[in-house]
Amino acid sequence: MLSRELDDKSYHKISEFLEQQCGIVLGENKQYLVKSRLSPLLNKFDLNSLEELVTRTLSSAERQLRAAVIDAMTTNETLWFRDEYPFRLLQNKVLPVFSNKRTPVKIWSAASSSGQEPYSIAISILEYQKNHPGSFARGIEVVGTDISTTMLEHCKRGQYDSLALARGLSEERKKLFLKMATTGC
Repeated sequence: MLSRELDDKSYHKISEFLEQQCGIVLGENKQYLVKSRLSPLLNKFDLNSLEELVTRTLSSAERQLRAAVIDAMTTNETLWFRDEYPFRLLQNKVLPVFSNKRTPVKIWSAASSSGQEPYSIAISILEYQKNHPGSFARGIEVVGTDISTTMLEHCKRGQYDSLALARGLSEERKKLFLKMATTGC
């Protein structure tokens, strides 16, 4: 029978691992979160307990297990144009500074989750260019990264269901910038 128990010592070890590897900081009262998110990995990696999972994660160079632990512990919460203020700042203050640059501009969207943030940045750039013809003549690239390999794969596909599209994306922007498939994605 699988053991989903996690003693305080193992909890602190996995917490330190997560903070060192990817900056995820867990408080003293997040044992339930670790148990619920890591328990599914027991079957996947043929482990008998969470204690064994922690031990193997920390003592092994088993990259697949380490990546799976990090992936399981990421929150992956996102929506289109999350927090309106940064996008207003991007259009009104940041893009004007770089719009006439003689070299291509690159924007990095860290913690992109399933991709709504970098796509929101790209939409903001297209809106800016519509209002400022000739801007970014040398090109502009938006690069999205995330520590979750699962989310990066989702992001690369760029496919969203109607629920995801409804979270922060106006009907006007959907019509202007997204191709809607007959499946509703």
